[in-house]
Amino acid sequence: MWIALMLLSAAPPVTESPQPAFSLDFESAGLPGGTTSAGQIDIAPGKEGKAVRLTRPDLPPDLTNTVHKAKGRHCGFPCLIRLQNGELLVHFREGPGHVGCGVIKQIRSADEGKTWSKPATIFEDPEWDSRSHSTGIQLKSGTILLGFYRHDRQRGFPLARVLRSTDGGQTYDAIDLPNPYTKTFVYNIGRPIQLDDGKVLMPFHGDLPDGRGRATGIVRSSDDGRTWGDFSVIAAGGRAYYEANILMLPGGELLAMNRTEPEPWMWRCRSTDGGHTWSEPKNSGMQGDVGELLLLDSGNIMCAYRSQAPHTSDTRASISRDNGQSWTDEIVLDPNGGDRGYTSSIQFPDGRILTVNYSTMDGCVQIRSRLFDEATFDKAEPRQLPGHIKIPYSADAPLRESLTLAAWIKPLKEHRWQRIFWKDRILSLYLNQGKLDGWVMVASAGTAQDAVSEAQIPIGQWTHVAMTYSARDPKHHVRLYINGEEAAYAMVEKTSGDYLIRAAKRPLFISTPETRLAFDGLIDNVRVYSESLNADQIQRIMVASSGRD
Repeated sequence: MWIALMLLSAAPPVTESPQPAFSLDFESAGLPGGTTSAGQIDIAPGKEGKAVRLTRPDLPPDLTNTVHKAKGRHCGFPCLIRLQNGELLVHFREGPGHVGCGVIKQIRSADEGKTWSKPATIFEDPEWDSRSHSTGIQLKSGTILLGFYRHDRQRGFPLARVLRSTDGGQTYDAIDLPNPYTKTFVYNIGRPIQLDDGKVLMPFHGDLPDGRGRATGIVRSSDDGRTWGDFSVIAAGGRAYYEANILMLPGGELLAMNRTEPEPWMWRCRSTDGGHTWSEPKNSGMQGDVGELLLLDSGNIMCAYRSQAPHTSDTRASISRDNGQSWTDEIVLDPNGGDRGYTSSIQFPDGRILTVNYSTMDGCVQIRSRLFDEATFDKAEPRQLPGHIKIPYSADAPLRESLTLAAWIKPLKEHRWQRIFWKDRILSLYLNQGKLDGWVMVASAGTAQDAVSEAQIPIGQWTHVAMTYSARDPKHHVRLYINGEEAAYAMVEKTSGDYLIRAAKRPLFISTPETRLAFDGLIDNVRVYSESLNADQIQRIMVASSGRD
């Protein structure tokens, strides 16, 4: 690959011939200065000379179906139960957003999830956000249990509860659970299990009062969920553990999968005495959280989870063929990203697996389902990174008060989103449904300054694009330029006052490592400045980088 990189020790003041803090011209060999590349990158004819061709792999096909959505509402954290009569229930929390004033709803299906009833509210409390998280079971007696908890921004998470139904989910009673944790943090996530002796084990987590920090545990019921107690710790100490999922294996051994922070890994524990004592946590090797365990008819174990691998934003699953010791053949269950995850799965008698989760699609957080079989894991393919270039952070060009990003681009395919420049959670210049869009995350209250152009960037043609940011721009901070002219805006977020860009020593990417947002085409003559250039200067660098006099 042929790339030339110029890094200056300090960005000079803007003059009639401004000098970039760094530039990329794809003419000579090497990637000096710590700059790296990954994914499929090729050299191709450029705007003038050579350019870099960045390839975007195909996304996994979206094989999910809509179970429920409501415009302007957040529908999430589903729980799927297959009743003894074959009917399916899905419980979920619906509210105005990820938190706040949520109610618990229920839908039914009599045709194995092909169609669903209208939702019915089964619990609400106007003073609290009622939240259920993949936490339900039908016991051998036919009783349905659904764990949930209440939350308030000021009062925290003070109470875990159970909804109990003895009439097939027609009516429910709410039962308070004992709290072995601190008074403001306790909740239950993860499907309960029923042991051979009839006892029910409900996963818990919270902050232990003995100083060991955030820990997972279980609480038990011996009377079909009427009363609860006999608390045991699953994992505690060394890191924060929470959101455990538990599974009973053939022979009675219990397996638990724990979410942890700050590491993006799931840690497993085992118990051979009904969950009273557990082995020391071990890293499962899966990068994700909220790992839901399902014992398949084959004896293998499926773990479905929200992926936390770098630059992923989807929901995945892996399979274990050695009783949970190792996990392989990762597949993408739901490629839709954003606010997402929290799977709940069942296996039909014929071997088909039905999974529900929630994800964000077309700006709407909704419940989605996926029907597949175990053979899907045998067709798993390694994840491919899109072509991208990573430029290391430089203290000489922190890009905090002002900046200019500029390049010649030639998109070759239509995609909904394509990043041209990206700095994780700091800034992005990208094509938003073909229109140039730029945003910068400012230090004030974590808000973003955003601008979207009216003009469509053509496919298969060279276009010069630029974004500037100035904390002291009296009109608005983010400005966009197309072929040397300031864009006509479809939307611009105007602000007043001075706003520094959010501080973070993160690299700047040309394109992005995240497939669904990666650029697909040619990029040439990249320029990054530590100053906000004016329209005349943008025009000048466009002409200078196009090979024209």
